Amino acid sequence: MLTVIDHGGFEKEKKELDHLGAAFKDNIILELSNNGHIIQVNHLSFELNFRDADYQRMLSPTSHTLLKAIEHKNGTLLDACGGLGKDGFLLAHRGLNVTSCESNPIIYSILSQAIERYTKNTPIDWKCKRGKCQQKMNQPFDIVYLDPMFNIERNAKPQKSMQIIQSINIDEPNFTDWDIAWHCAQKRLVIKQHRSSPIIDTLPKPTLQIKGKRNTRFDIYIKPNQ
Repeated sequence: MLTVIDHGGFEKEKKELDHLGAAFKDNIILELSNNGHIIQVNHLSFELNFRDADYQRMLSPTSHTLLKAIEHKNGTLLDACGGLGKDGFLLAHRGLNVTSCESNPIIYSILSQAIERYTKNTPIDWKCKRGKCQQKMNQPFDIVYLDPMFNIERNAKPQKSMQIIQSINIDEPNFTDWDIAWHCAQKRLVIKQHRSSPIIDTLPKPTLQIKGKRNTRFDIYIKPNQ
């Protein structure tokens, strides 16, 4: 059961989210506030804040596999599966003009508000759009990045943010519009996959592949003459 509490200024958003109330088996409380949305699932409480130390540490000089896969340091990028914004955060700080898409209305509410708060005082170009990413693929982007959710075997319990996502996940069909993504990307299409997943047979052969962490890989498709 979802309960939405508006602490002021989010009447329209609350009305839209209230319709989801009975769609969840867990007891979920979502507090909407200009000081940061807070979600509680059973006994877990989570607030998305990109100024937290865990996010800021990502900006220290280090070798991020995702940045190697993206390669470019400027241009427009469609982060097609926004989630809780970890990848969008990193790519926006890279210097790219990032548009993150999120179709889950609860995750969108949390992500868009966190981005808005963060970018007010941070000189990066990062925005969030609600809905299926295919709706944005009717316009060109230099780079399209897809990180569809898939199961990864873990020995330890997933971190709090992932537990939250799993609890509020609304069943949606897996992304299969690879041809649309290919035509949207003007320079590069990057798809994060499980390392054992087969290559997508409706796309050209990847230009290169890079192994990531936890049995993941990045399939990289570079457009000709780019």
